[in-house]
Amino acid sequence: FTNLRGRVHKGYHSGYLSVRAPLHAVLREARRVLFTGHSMGAIYASMAAVDWAASNPDKAAMLFGFGSARCGDREFSEYRPPNLGGTLVFNTGDIAGTWPPCKGYQHLTWVEKVYVTREGGTMGQNHSARSYVDALLTAQR
Repeated sequence: FTNLRGRVHKGYHSGYLSVRAPLHAVLREARRVLFTGHSMGAIYASMAAVDWAASNPDKAAMLFGFGSARCGDREFSEYRPPNLGGTLVFNTGDIAGTWPPCKGYQHLTWVEKVYVTREGGTMGQNHSARSYVDALLTAQR
């Protein structure tokens, strides 16, 4: 059982379910939580943030993800517990944000989206966590 609404990619969902119980146990006493991740970690952070915030409506949660693929359908992507805020950062030179290429999958609609451009030459370099950090640091100057 989770508090996720709609449909998410089967592989992403089974991966999240494998860590859900221990994650919720560790966070039982937390008053506020920041969920963060890069790539698959951003997908899991998105699911965990929505699920945990919905399970703990009296506690604050924030999501901050980098280079996330699209992880759910419209219903999943539009559902936002009122105690959850978030930002997703995308590198315009990174194709990961366009995956999976399945019809109907989308990013969370309610998060703030930040777009940076950092092209390292290869798909791997453009998707690396380092390219996101470098792009954000450059944008701060």
